[in-house]
Amino acid sequence: IGNLEDTDPTHPDGYGYRMFQDADNGFAESPTYSWVEIDPTLGGPGTFVSINDPSAGHDTSTTINLPFPFSFYGVIYSQITICSNGFVSFGETDESYFRNYSLPAIASPDNMVCVFWDDLSMPAGSHIGQYHDVTGGRFIIEWSRLANQYGTGLEETFELILLDTDCWPTRTGDGDLIMQYLALNNVDSWDNYATIGLQDRDQGYALEVTYANRLAPGVSVLRSGQAFLLTTGRPTAGAYISYAGNIVDDDSTGGSFGNGDGVPQNAETIQFQVQLLN
Repeated sequence: IGNLEDTDPTHPDGYGYRMFQDADNGFAESPTYSWVEIDPTLGGPGTFVSINDPSAGHDTSTTINLPFPFSFYGVIYSQITICSNGFVSFGETDESYFRNYSLPAIASPDNMVCVFWDDLSMPAGSHIGQYHDVTGGRFIIEWSRLANQYGTGLEETFELILLDTDCWPTRTGDGDLIMQYLALNNVDSWDNYATIGLQDRDQGYALEVTYANRLAPGVSVLRSGQAFLLTTGRPTAGAYISYAGNIVDDDSTGGSFGNGDGVPQNAETIQFQVQLLN
């Protein structure tokens, strides 16, 4: 028991999702970075999603059918909405926010996965594609060679992989999600850099990996050539217990006696509670 290290998974959110990165040594859930190229202009097997966001002010979303039912925060969806600004939302929505926020975000879709939520554009040669890997039980969405609207328009290439629970069962029945980054440039200092994570805003759940260039405990670094797994746990996974804080009770009620300032002092009788997350 102790504070999270860079090689640990994150704390779980209120529902039970936690994030494992490829640097989390010693955990079976730690993903291996293995880029899956689906862009057909680069020899991939995917097809283009009908989205065009050539410059600022043209933020676009489109809704497509999923090839298999996917459970997210306990709700099963048959559709997913893809936005040019680096996020998806389960179900149908026309929201396409370019400005990213901390999670849970009010100005955002309810059921949201932020793979790299930032103000992005699609210059010539960039694409958003989809591919159903039937054999592997995976559905892949790739943002290929988009440009960050900040500064010189550095490349952002990343993908989201949804795993079919018929092939990849989980403890809760919610599908695993893998995020991979071929070219990651978290440079948007104008507007709090990028947001990575997921949320069910309606229920108040959120798992934030990064926002405003701050990393969640357990996240070592953001870089190209990186993979994240977001999961509620594999059926055979063990329990994870991590330290989340402590409470000092030194008021004059119950079994404690003191001045109530929450700081242990001489001659006080305190009750000390340790908070653990599992």
